[in-house]
Amino acid sequence: MLKSDVIYSFHIKVKVILAILSLLYIFIPFTNDVLVSFGAAFQADYYGKWFENVNQTWNIRGFFYKHILYLYSKTYFIFFEIINYTFFPIFIKILHLFILLPTVFWGLKQSNNFLNKHKINYLYVFYTFVFTIFTSSHFIALQAEEFSFALFVIMFGLSMSDKKWHNYFSALLLLPLIGLKGITIFYAAFLGVFMLFLLYKKEELNKIIRFFISYILMSFIIILLYFTILKFELNDLISATYFQKSFQISFLSFLGMIKIYTIAIFHIPVLLLLAYLILVYIIKNRKEYVNIIFLSFLLLIPIVVIVFQNKFFPYHYVIFLPVFLFVLFYFSKNINYKILLILFLFSFLFRFIPNYKIPDLPYLRHANLNYFNSIFHTKYKNYSILADKILPHNEEILFLSDGTPNYFILNKSYLRYFYPLPLQRVENNSKLTETDIYQETLNKLLQYRGNYILLQPNWFNLNLHPNIKQKIENEYQLIFQFIDERTPSGSIFVYEKNSD
Repeated sequence: MLKSDVIYSFHIKVKVILAILSLLYIFIPFTNDVLVSFGAAFQADYYGKWFENVNQTWNIRGFFYKHILYLYSKTYFIFFEIINYTFFPIFIKILHLFILLPTVFWGLKQSNNFLNKHKINYLYVFYTFVFTIFTSSHFIALQAEEFSFALFVIMFGLSMSDKKWHNYFSALLLLPLIGLKGITIFYAAFLGVFMLFLLYKKEELNKIIRFFISYILMSFIIILLYFTILKFELNDLISATYFQKSFQISFLSFLGMIKIYTIAIFHIPVLLLLAYLILVYIIKNRKEYVNIIFLSFLLLIPIVVIVFQNKFFPYHYVIFLPVFLFVLFYFSKNINYKILLILFLFSFLFRFIPNYKIPDLPYLRHANLNYFNSIFHTKYKNYSILADKILPHNEEILFLSDGTPNYFILNKSYLRYFYPLPLQRVENNSKLTETDIYQETLNKLLQYRGNYILLQPNWFNLNLHPNIKQKIENEYQLIFQFIDERTPSGSIFVYEKNSD
């Protein structure tokens, strides 16, 4: 068989595998964070017309992420009048891939000449990106971190393009990058470290100069925007640090980061390959000090970001994926791609281990497809009952819940914080009670005179808020309850205002 035939056969096999894996990605329901974010998109319609309505809604993620999901949902309603909760996630994910994959492919292709100089095939990089996305769990799909990883790949491609305007345009993507979640701006740090490495090697000097000039200038523009036009976003970002206990780090934070890495492998299987590749590279190339220093700086970025966030959700570990691409293609150049394909398949199968035996560890059970599907359908059933048979469709409601009900129940939330983290996170951060946002939200809640309250008792602990508890006991009566102890958001209570 000719070499060209072998290469053609390889590409066909990879595309078939990716096509099959895409079905797994598409047909798994949304994770809770995505449900909440679409709940925010649905709430936006109560605040007027796009663009300003989305800015007025609240989500712990950034303004650009809110606008993306809002536009995704609006695209669905162009074709369908009523939301079908079985079909809606499928439609959204198909739309998402239809936009994401061609954009990433185009961006990466711009760096083809640069990659060829280093004997790297941009198609292999693209295949790896797609494989990484498709083999990750539902916990990763449509998260802000997934978009950030895609933006990183596009920004890399444009920064390494031979066209000057591509190099400058790459810097403009800093705005949507920080607009995804604030801290996602650190995905651009990988490019900065890589440029410094190229500078040391005296390669691509013109691109490096254009990179630093445009990125520094764009950084100043972003700072100006956040203190003027986007000041609302800056306030929400600052508030989010209180809710998440960000930057409150200790030595235990580093231990927690390492511990959850071993669990995140079940959600992002290529993290196992990353650990293997780094270990092999250091052992075989321990005298290449400059490369090892460069690799250390690359690894420092995700470590710092994860530890500073101080929550250790598995999707936070997506920020290791740029390191994976650098290690796989820039450092491990002698790797056999057939062996690589075998390793990928092994890592993919590794993700299904939790489906057979689930140790009682944080987030590990969430990697189980059967477990997650049962949770989703239980919520769908119970929230649909509430929406269809109990709660009037046009009634404004006080939600004391984690935001997932707002995906199923389209009533307007009385509070802007439709999942009231300013109050709920007091359980983990008592200093919240000293903030203005806590007092403002509490005072607003105590003024509620509406007819219905939806409470998730395992998520919102009324015992920590005696004044709210007293209000409910004095003014409302329980009319519906469902107990599910599998998750903090499983149980739901509905209260109706007492008749005069």
